[in-house]
Amino acid sequence: MDWGVGQVSNPSALAETGLGTYGAWLTDQNGRDAYEMTTAYVVFANDLFWQDENSNAQGPVAYPRGDLNRYRIDIVTRHEAGHVLGFDAEVPSPYISLMSMYYPNNNGQVTSDDIETLRDLYDVRQFDY
Repeated sequence: MDWGVGQVSNPSALAETGLGTYGAWLTDQNGRDAYEMTTAYVVFANDLFWQDENSNAQGPVAYPRGDLNRYRIDIVTRHEAGHVLGFDAEVPSPYISLMSMYYPNNNGQVTSDDIETLRDLYDVRQFDY
């Protein structure tokens, strides 16, 4: 997986994720087919102000788009990693899921909905205790 800073195609996006076309279809021991992804990339918009979880700021690489907000790169990274793990398009309801289309996405916290989605995607059941 590659991460970087650059120009994103959607002018309102904070970052974009792309999944590579190289890989192979595999069948597991239970007969389930899965695609083995071998490449992915995430590009963070180069015309935004970014900061880390400790409020250490980084100015834009390119001329800012007029948005003076500072976006936490750790929150956006978790959201984009969700796409790499297989989450589809953003959840339309604000502040419910890490995958919400609205920043700050519940402050980047993983929710029970996110965990349930991962279980469904990878066919993992919750253990009985």
